Amino acid sequence: MRYLVLAFVLTFAILLSGCQSASPAPPVPAPTERRQATGDGLWEIVLTTDPDPIPSNEHFHVSLTLVPKTKDAGPRPEIEAVDAYMPDHRHGMRTQPRFVKGADGRYRAEGLLFHMSGYWEIFVAVKTARGQEGLVFPVTLE
Repeated sequence: MRYLVLAFVLTFAILLSGCQSASPAPPVPAPTERRQATGDGLWEIVLTTDPDPIPSNEHFHVSLTLVPKTKDAGPRPEIEAVDAYMPDHRHGMRTQPRFVKGADGRYRAEGLLFHMSGYWEIFVAVKTARGQEGLVFPVTLE
């Protein structure tokens, strides 16, 4: 009889442990957005990376979106190139990113790789109605 009661209690405890509500999954953090305005202040470039944060010595991608800052911002600029440079060490990346132009002011640079930790600058070449300009997005890789 004791064994029967013990078996019942253990079975009941096992069944109850399966009925406990699972804790909700932790929220997924929003991607880090880095923003820079064009020289005329009419457009803003929003840069995100995938993955985020940027990993050390692994490929990552950069997504860029052109956003007008005013209703009459004028013609949409064109992003012409993306690259990265480590000014403290006077060198760039060991990879050449592949640049893809999308629709509606969206762009993607694939295959970037920061091969060492430290301070990097992601350089974006932009052609606006006023001419060529370069925007710098600072990144510190831990």
